[in-house]
Order: sequence, then C-alpha cells, then structure tokens
Amino acid sequence: MGEIIPERWATSSGISTAGLRRSELAGLWTAENPDAPGWIEETADGLIVQLASSKTNQAGEEEAIGIPFGRDEAVCPVRAYRAWLSVSGITAGPIFRPISRHGKMGACAITGAGIALVVKRVIGKTALAEGLAAEKASALAKTFSGHSLRSGLATSAAKNGAPGHAIQRQLRHKSFTTTLEYIRIGSLFEGNAASFALV
Repeated sequence: MGEIIPERWATSSGISTAGLRRSELAGLWTAENPDAPGWIEETADGLIVQLASSKTNQAGEEEAIGIPFGRDEAVCPVRAYRAWLSVSGITAGPIFRPISRHGKMGACAITGAGIALVVKRVIGKTALAEGLAAEKASALAKTFSGHSLRSGLATSAAKNGAPGHAIQRQLRHKSFTTTLEYIRIGSLFEGNAASFALV
C-alpha cells in the first residue's frame, strides 16, 4: 500500500504554521485518546495541536501548538484540515493514513517516512508545473525531506520579520542557538549591507 496522504493539508500545516516534526505530524489523531501521540482541537481562532510527548518532551507533558487561519484560503491549514475530514469521512483515529494506488484508505496512521515522501512529491509536482524539466524537478525534490517542513516555517517566518523568540517557541527549540541558524538563513538578504553599496 503506497503512503499517500492529503498533501495540501500536510504541507500547508507543516510549512506555514505548525513547525511539527514529521513523526509528530504523522501521529496526529482527530481527538484525545490514550493511544494518540497527539491530537487536534478546533477553536474559533484556529486549530490547537496537542502533543502528548515529543523529542524535546520525553516526560509526556502535553504541549500545545497553535495553527491560525491562513490569509490565503488556498493554503489555509485550518480550512484544508476541515476539508480533508469532510472528504475522507474520518471522524476518529489517525488523521493521516496510507492510501493505496487503488484509492483504498487504511485504518492506521502513516509513518514519518511517508510524510517525507509526500514533501518530495509535492516539490516535484510544483517544479514540473512551473516548467522545470523532469530530470531537474526530480533532482530538486531529492534535496527536500520531512525536516523541510520545520525549516521552511522558521526561515519564512524570519524573512517576514517574526521575532526570534516567537520562532523558537513555535519550533520548541530548547536552545536559541539552534533557532538563530534558521533566522540567519531566512534573513540573508534583509538589511544586507551589499544592497546599500549597489544603490
């Protein structure tokens, strides 16, 4: 059974707002359950991801991560999440599930490796749609991974002026030094001294 999940929600949620690790994204359930590594709660302001445990939280204390509505409806993670539940008919259990090439959805959760494959597939499809040759699109897709969801959030947020402490909080980095590297990459061209020399 091939691991295919609702690409729009997995990537829009991971890239634009949540900053989840691929295993955390794969383990999300529709509601709190003793067997659920994490689950989602709907509110008027957006979605709240509750993680029972994570890489930086081995004690099992719940962590809450907010996912707000997106300004662009086409990539809004809240609307995409609701649309996926409606189309899939999922009312309980894992949100992301493997779907066979024949369109049959499984009952178990997808794996973290499956999330990585989805990211690569989305990048490849997007590159092809933008006119890149198949060979180059494939090569580009191979440079991405499940971690690209977290790094994409951090660098995009930094580029758009998000405070460093806000990025650190969303990614749940224990050390700000880790966050700073993402901020450095995302801010390479912001206030760049070379731009003043080129006036």
